[in-house]
Amino acid sequence: MGLFEPIWMTKNASKINKARDEIFKIKDINKLKEIAIKAPLPEVKSAAAYNIDDENILKELYLNDNIEQSIFQENVLHQIRNKDMINEIALLDAKRNFYYCAYINGNVDDEVYELWA
Repeated sequence: MGLFEPIWMTKNASKINKARDEIFKIKDINKLKEIAIKAPLPEVKSAAAYNIDDENILKELYLNDNIEQSIFQENVLHQIRNKDMINEIALLDAKRNFYYCAYINGNVDDEVYELWA
């Protein structure tokens, strides 16, 4: 971490709790979105996303995460309560995580999901 970088930019896993503590103090949605996009550690990204209640922003964060089936994506999906939005994500992201989205949404049985996982 550079001398003047914010704690959420840490790549040091031992500083995750400190980064989370700082993130939970932030109320600015745009700042939280920036952290969710730029933070190098998925746990820190997830902490920022956890404080975002706008499901359109959460959808955007999910679709722009370039790691297939990441813990960050899983955390974001668990925050989205609108089943239509989850179905939309599944359709938009069919190549990468369709069955995962359907499983989270409750539209695919455990056995079927396990075949595709």
